[in-house]
Amino acid sequence: MSANPIANGGLLRKPLEMPDFRSAGVEVKKPGTTLASSVSILGKFLREVTRRNMENFRVVGPDETESNQLQAIYEVGKKVWLGEYFPEDNDGGQLATNGRVMEMLSEHTVEGWLEGYILTGRHGLINSYEPFIHVIDSMFNQHAKWLEKCKELAWRAPISSLNLLITGLVWRQDHNGFTHQDPGFLDVVANKSPEVVRIYLPPDANSLCRLQTIACVALTTSTLSSRIRKSISSFWTWIWRSRIAQRASGFGAGRATIRESSPMW
Repeated sequence: MSANPIANGGLLRKPLEMPDFRSAGVEVKKPGTTLASSVSILGKFLREVTRRNMENFRVVGPDETESNQLQAIYEVGKKVWLGEYFPEDNDGGQLATNGRVMEMLSEHTVEGWLEGYILTGRHGLINSYEPFIHVIDSMFNQHAKWLEKCKELAWRAPISSLNLLITGLVWRQDHNGFTHQDPGFLDVVANKSPEVVRIYLPPDANSLCRLQTIACVALTTSTLSSRIRKSISSFWTWIWRSRIAQRASGFGAGRATIRESSPMW
């Protein structure tokens, strides 16, 4: 198995063709007055990422892509379904044999899908509610250990980052707020080596789209290089300048609506 070239996916990895994150930006004409859903804006951005990379980018999740407001992706790549179709599937089913979104109400299954996908040289993202991502705690731990050991092997080429978008509104108690909140997965990530993990909590839609660009383009599982540090530094420089220029340019922040953790950045 180890002699199979595809087992060293980093050698096969091709960079994604990325749209300019500014194209998905939220325009704010006056600071503090614009309300925007971070994840719905990200969904439109990921739609364009998917459109440009129909053979090496996937979004996976436990049946929550639409409830996480990422449904814009379905405009270019629906959910993969190879089984029997029924008439009711035409009413919002969003199914297709050649879809780019893979869903199953089984967090450990979708984690395994994405690990296999990136280990063979591709790119992707998991989206899930924060309390249910705990199902993959041990899988995440093992992947992080594997990444750390791979850094000691010169022949093991860096692979794409394993990106997890976890969502939750911890201050909202109506409906299912109590059952759908638990930021504890961040604890699992935070106790790993900074050589292999990163956590980002973007405050608004514009920051989230920019960080997704960093995840897809600049960051792999290799050691943080000066190039990566410059990418992150340039991002925060952009944020700072955006804040200063808000009144002049009208382009700035929306309102934070999610918390995001992106392990393996």
